Amino acid sequence: MKKTILFGVFTILSITFAFFALTWTPQKASASEVSYEQQILSQEFHPNNLHFRNIQRPVQPTSDEVNARVYQDFLAQYIPENLLHTFYKETLYDTDIGMQCLAIMIHESLNFKYFRSIKNNSNGSYDIGPMMLNSNNISNASFMEYFSPEYEIEDEMSFYMAVCIRYYASILDEFESKWTSLKVYNGGRTHIKRKNSPIHKATDRYATKVYDHYKWLRAEWNKYNNDESSHTTARLAIFSERTQEYEKILAEYANTIPDRDPPSFTSDNIVFNLITNIIDMYHDEKYLKSLVS
Repeated sequence: MKKTILFGVFTILSITFAFFALTWTPQKASASEVSYEQQILSQEFHPNNLHFRNIQRPVQPTSDEVNARVYQDFLAQYIPENLLHTFYKETLYDTDIGMQCLAIMIHESLNFKYFRSIKNNSNGSYDIGPMMLNSNNISNASFMEYFSPEYEIEDEMSFYMAVCIRYYASILDEFESKWTSLKVYNGGRTHIKRKNSPIHKATDRYATKVYDHYKWLRAEWNKYNNDESSHTTARLAIFSERTQEYEKILAEYANTIPDRDPPSFTSDNIVFNLITNIIDMYHDEKYLKSLVS
């Protein structure tokens, strides 16, 4: 009899417990009762319910991104800031063409001191821009339409430079030889194709001077590009920019949480993470939690 009663009580308690276990849902804590870390990791703290985990964390740059930044950093040593972005954009696909065009600019503008020819040409035309685009070409609508970039360039000198880069690339594509291409750029296709043209000596001198600049630049670029510190600097610069953007987004989120300072990344942390190759820790929730705790 006692066993039957105990069995009945146990059965009732088991059924009651199972019912509550199936139907009970925990009460959500209010924002003030949930820790800052829990609010971030639960993705529920933002008023618009935007997901924290959907934010792009700062990640290690790819090799292509680093190589491009190394090239840009190298160019920045020689090219004025107002010309740098356009030149980089127009020559990134082929750094050797970039070195040739940079050599032309250094020679034509006397190392970026003059952006207009000191005197007019014998036919009354003048040259303008860092690569000295001839005014007759500027007046030639077909020429300008063919060689003008498809994107807008506000800076006039940058625009003329971009046209010249594309023009020189077309010459190089046609003649293949750097030496001949430099002569053609200076004297024109018609004169160069004439064996007895009186300007051959002048274009030879021009090609010699520019080619000397090119060889020097090419050697400097190879040395810079082969230096591991150049790539480390570029990688750090890209990652720092991404970290600053990430920090800005985090701060916007953190500002929705009362009485807490926004998380911050210090330059020491960035350098440490880069050099010790633990950037991937930014993908680890435990590390993220330590950043905001």
